[in-house]
Amino acid sequence: MNKKEVLEKLKKTNDSEEKLVDQIDLWDKLTDEQKMDASIAEAFYNAQDGYPEIEEEIIEESHAFSNPVLYQKMLKMKEYLPESAQEKINVIEEVKVNGLNLKDYPEYQLDEDVVLAAINQNGLALQYASPVYRNDIDAVEAAVKNNGNALQYATYNVQNCRHIVLLAVKNNPESFEYAGDNFESCDDKEIMMYAVKGDPELLGSVDSSLQEDPDITLSAISANGAALQYASPVYKSNEKYVTIAIKNNGNALKYASPELRTDPELQQIASKTETEIKSYTSKK
Repeated sequence: MNKKEVLEKLKKTNDSEEKLVDQIDLWDKLTDEQKMDASIAEAFYNAQDGYPEIEEEIIEESHAFSNPVLYQKMLKMKEYLPESAQEKINVIEEVKVNGLNLKDYPEYQLDEDVVLAAINQNGLALQYASPVYRNDIDAVEAAVKNNGNALQYATYNVQNCRHIVLLAVKNNPESFEYAGDNFESCDDKEIMMYAVKGDPELLGSVDSSLQEDPDITLSAISANGAALQYASPVYKSNEKYVTIAIKNNGNALKYASPELRTDPELQQIASKTETEIKSYTSKK
């Protein structure tokens, strides 16, 4: 049956002596895709004439709470919904305002719709979700996309998932500290490009091949010039890289090669940087 045929058959049940039985039978014959169609689900819901147990089944199987179109329709007719649906909507609306409110609803911490609404608003709400979601790739992905530091609440297995760790450090570079043991060697260039921004000292513990990498070094010293101390001698004696470092942190000049440390022009740049930082700090 296509959508038009479904709606036509539903309409015909209004004249049936066993209206409710026929409607339930028709609903059961629908595909999952049809049950999640907003207009079909709404039509079936409106046809029930107040049978809460059937209404709840339709709401559940149509995934109404996670279907934006259906959810908006439910909001508008909330007072006519079953009590359980009204309560769930109230909880969803509250965690949409502040995801951390999930902690106040332990009975919903296993509810997918409520948990996803919470972590999409604030990824750190993952800490209050059932362990089921902290071990679920999709749920953790949603959480770290909102806040990379949500990685700390994922299970050990998920913390060792490269895809998840990469998403986390892209969003919050400092979240690398929560990555699993698989990343202790720090030899993944794409991940470390972000991680050293959050913790420039990581430049000193990355794989030797990455310590020689110009992109990794540039990422670190751009975030904090003091990371120059962990850079390869090649970059400590490179005027371009030293200049970038001291423009971020004047004190980084002491980590440059002996020849560059005594360069008058670089000394002037370093001094100017420190003066500007002190002036900004005092004004702030």
